[in-house]
Amino acid sequence: MKRIAIGLCLGALSACATYTPANEASSPNGESSANAESTIKGLRYIMVSVSDIDETLDFYGGAVGLEVTQRYRLEGDQIDSNLLTQSADEIDVALVKLTNTYLKLVDFNPDDKTRGTPRAINGPGYTHMCFKSPATDPAFSKFETVGLEPISRGGGPVDLFGAGTEYFYGTDTDGTMIEIEIDQRPRREDAYWIGHVANVTPDIDRMVEFYETLLGYPVRRSGALSNNPRADDIADIDDLKMQGAWFATNNIELEFWQFENPQTPARAAPAKLDPIGYSAIAFEVTNLKREINRLTAAGVVFASEPRLENGWRSVFAGAEHDRGQI
Repeated sequence: MKRIAIGLCLGALSACATYTPANEASSPNGESSANAESTIKGLRYIMVSVSDIDETLDFYGGAVGLEVTQRYRLEGDQIDSNLLTQSADEIDVALVKLTNTYLKLVDFNPDDKTRGTPRAINGPGYTHMCFKSPATDPAFSKFETVGLEPISRGGGPVDLFGAGTEYFYGTDTDGTMIEIEIDQRPRREDAYWIGHVANVTPDIDRMVEFYETLLGYPVRRSGALSNNPRADDIADIDDLKMQGAWFATNNIELEFWQFENPQTPARAAPAKLDPIGYSAIAFEVTNLKREINRLTAAGVVFASEPRLENGWRSVFAGAEHDRGQI
């Protein structure tokens, strides 16, 4: 059986109002990503483990404004213990509505305010989400105001290709990386939106193969990046070389990278949810049982049993490739 790491949580609505993102992106053939075989509607949320939810809300809310739609606590045994590095007594959760998806902030130990250690840009695992904004009202200056810690060189956004889009990497109060893109010719009228979530893997070909099966359509685009001093400045890495691929979902892009210099390492230990930083992404589906059966047949190893949380039934999946990324 072929086993492939996918890094996802699948969730189906039990008794909760859903959110339809504005200006949904279509798949490359103009059809919805929910096809005859898949019941995936789009990306429901990006899950981030944090040291202090209130502090994290102050940071992002101070920059772009946030709407907290749910705030609740879970008993530690509501999360399968094999998904955690250590047992949890009580877990603090905030579900935050962004322009075109949700952010799920999780504090697995509310009594411990120890900040995280920034993750390497070259992975492995989820490394950043991208805040896009128009050049007429750039989000970069707003994030600077709330204390964005720069990674990129030069003190400001860099025009990578001379095509009207500028890029900047920085970290939040926990050392979790975000990308800021400033668009001279935006296709949206929003003050900001999430352009993509990035996943860095030591085997991009295998990851692309799986997501083509998962989503039901081909990768939207792919390419290499090297010998570009501006890219070196954005990542603060000299002689950067990497391979990339992008998929469209109904609301944001999924971005994948495999670094060749510096090389993306294999994961040293099995992936868990509670280390500070990006933990998982969640796809909303209309038929959870059907997706479990379909993905099991495709070689996906499920890391938990389906559980009900605040009106949503969800299950975590992982696999042997990339040490079981969640």
